[in-house]
Formats: sequence, C-alpha cells, structure tokens
Amino acid sequence: MKKNILLTTLDVPGNDRSPRYYSARNEFGYDYCEALQSIEAGTKLMLVRVPVEEILIIGDEVL
Repeated sequence: MKKNILLTTLDVPGNDRSPRYYSARNEFGYDYCEALQSIEAGTKLMLVRVPVEEILIIGDEVL
C-alpha cells in the first residue's frame, strides 16, 4: 500500500520574526500564504497540493 508521508523540520521562532507572505506558481497563477518561515510556507503548499496520510516532524525538544 502506497502512503504519502511528509517529513519536515521544526524550528523555534525567535522574537524578531514576523509573518511574511509567500507565493508559489500554479497552473492558473499563484498560490499565496502567510508564514513565519519559508519551511512553513513550503509545508503548507505541500498539504494543499498532495494528500498526506502522515506527518513526521524533526526538531529540538524545547521545555
């Protein structure tokens, strides 16, 4: 059985980060989103375009 898994990283944003707008070309123009980091924008794009059954996130544990 084929399964789509999204593997991504997670970074704790610093205090100096503010939301930015990102765009990606599609067949009709562009998709836009707001994100704190480019990796977040890329992840949002993948979640909109590809059905995902599982998400694995790699990152430091912050207490």
